[in-house]
Amino acid sequence: MSNQKSVPHLEIINGTVVPVNETALQIATQNMGFALPHSYCSFVQKYGNGLTCGLFIFYVPKPLVCECSHYLEYRSKELMSELVTAVHQGWVSYPPDGSSALLLRLVPFGYTENADILCWDPNDRSSGDEYWIYIVECRKAAVRKVAENLFELISKAVKPGIGGIFGDNDYQLEPTFHPYHEV
Repeated sequence: MSNQKSVPHLEIINGTVVPVNETALQIATQNMGFALPHSYCSFVQKYGNGLTCGLFIFYVPKPLVCECSHYLEYRSKELMSELVTAVHQGWVSYPPDGSSALLLRLVPFGYTENADILCWDPNDRSSGDEYWIYIVECRKAAVRKVAENLFELISKAVKPGIGGIFGDNDYQLEPTFHPYHEV
């Protein structure tokens, strides 16, 4: 079990954060059809939209209907469709932690700069109101169950070997956040 209970401190790089407000989170919860995890809500309420640890981009909710590339409801539906197509076309390699049934129920909430998809499994609670986080690797080459919550994912990312998130990699990420703003 993860003991990470609070939003990690990240160094803000080149910009000012624009936190997500409670109204946007409530609307996103309604639109998504399940309670958004506490760690995710806390993170986006502190940091908003941006690049985390130089690798992760977590989609943020927007209170109005928006088909913008970094907004949760839009991107999640788009990537869910991509995963469904990949399963039906046989384009996925499921090891070490996946299956077709799992991929068909995962809900994408972010991605990496390397085109990996970050997903929650709303049917598999890790603790409290949290869901296990999976990474569907680039080109659907592997499915990995990587963290109990968003705080643990970030905590692992800044450890040597990137905390085992991507198998046997030998690098670690910096605890940074680069804010993105609407254009």
